[in-house]
Amino acid sequence: MLVGLLSGCGDDSGDGDVAAFCEAVEDLRDDDPFEELQVASPGEMRDAFADLAVGVDRIADAAPDEVRNQAQRYADAVEDLRDELAGAGYDLTRVDQLDYGQAVASYTEAAVSVDNAADALCG
Repeated sequence: MLVGLLSGCGDDSGDGDVAAFCEAVEDLRDDDPFEELQVASPGEMRDAFADLAVGVDRIADAAPDEVRNQAQRYADAVEDLRDELAGAGYDLTRVDQLDYGQAVASYTEAAVSVDNAADALCG
C-alpha cells in the first residue's frame, strides 16, 4: 500500500508527525517480524517480539494527537504480551493460557485500531 499524506510533516512541538507515523506503520506492515515464523524456538520468539516492540514504539513516538491514544494502547499491549511470554521463557507451552489469551486479545484489538487509524490518516 502506498502511503499518502493528508498533511505535511509535523513540527517539533510534540504533536507527532503524520509522515513518520505513516512510515512507521507501513514499515511494520512490510517487515512483519512473524511473517516467516511457522514454528519458532523461544529465542526466535523473543527476537521477533523485540523487533515488534521497536516497530510499535516508532509508531507510538510519531503518532499525531488524533491517534496518540490508539498508538500508546498498542505499545502497552505489545509490552504486556512480551511480559507474559518472557515469564514463560518465550515457550508457548509454559504460558498461563488465560493471561496469555487476554494479552493476545488486547494486542489484537490495539493492532486493529492502529491499523484502521493509519488507513484513515495515511490514505
